[in-house]
Amino acid sequence: MFRKAYPDEPESLTTFTITNATSPYIRSLTSLNSRFNLYMWGGNNKLLDAEKSGSTLFAGKAKCATCHYIPLFNGLAPPFFEEPESEVIGVPSNTSKSNAKPDSDFRSIILPNPSSINIHLNTPLRNIELSASYMHNGVYKTLEEVAEFYNKEAERA
Repeated sequence: MFRKAYPDEPESLTTFTITNATSPYIRSLTSLNSRFNLYMWGGNNKLLDAEKSGSTLFAGKAKCATCHYIPLFNGLAPPFFEEPESEVIGVPSNTSKSNAKPDSDFRSIILPNPSSINIHLNTPLRNIELSASYMHNGVYKTLEEVAEFYNKEAERA
């Protein structure tokens, strides 16, 4: 299907063709009319105390905004929001507390460069509570488990 969709590309399955093919779908998932967006755009609504605390935590101590950029909350790097950011974060292959090993990365088959092993794109976080399971391999079933993972990673750093 990629050869048919990209007949002028020397190789049909590349970073460009994958990004180009999936981008319209990803953009269709982004709704910019959340309470947060309306507040940021100067609307009359006020953020609830819990929303203010969450926003402060997201952009501050938790450092979520260093990879999932405000206002889109995705992994496309400013200033043009075109290039995807990626990180090696040590996502485990299972939820074992004592013997968890980093999950193998399917992209190492496509991108055999050793520096790409275990590197994952920073995904959009909009409506994240509606899209369990979490991480590239679905290892976490709840957002609480994801928060616990990142909290432990921050303690190690």
